[in-house]
Amino acid sequence: MKAKEAVNRRSKIKSGRSEQVIQVLIYCVVIGLCLAIILPCLNIAALSFNDGKDAAKGGIYFWPRMFTLDNYKQVFKDGTITKAYMITIARTVIGTAASLTVTSFAAYALKEKELPGRKILTMLITFTMLFGGRDDPYLYSVQQAGTGGSFQCLCCSWSGKRYIPVDDENLF
Repeated sequence: MKAKEAVNRRSKIKSGRSEQVIQVLIYCVVIGLCLAIILPCLNIAALSFNDGKDAAKGGIYFWPRMFTLDNYKQVFKDGTITKAYMITIARTVIGTAASLTVTSFAAYALKEKELPGRKILTMLITFTMLFGGRDDPYLYSVQQAGTGGSFQCLCCSWSGKRYIPVDDENLF
């Protein structure tokens, strides 16, 4: 009953003229930002579904003049883009799982009060979070291991790099 009374009291509070003006300005800014994001995306979509020669003439903004799917047929013809998307999706899924696993192990190790070497581990993790090294030595060790262009390197190489002092040669 008290919650209902509080809602009724809250709805009876009237906002001043300046609060209403500020609210309208906030809505205008948010709508403007949304349009600044959505309209260029619509333009790109319209251009992608329009005939290439006609699009080169200009004047296409949010709806294609000469609708065609030939552009997409050309892109997907040899299967390169499909393979690239599959690698991207697999890398995202595997890399996220590996990163979560490594981070979870570190969190568990830091949580356990009786863990031997907990203070040293905490110091190492905190140090690597605050003072991350450059990627040059890491990339050099990956290159020396001969795994620089492999799928495994793409998926798992960054799983704990920034947070946990991992020996890079043992990643592979």
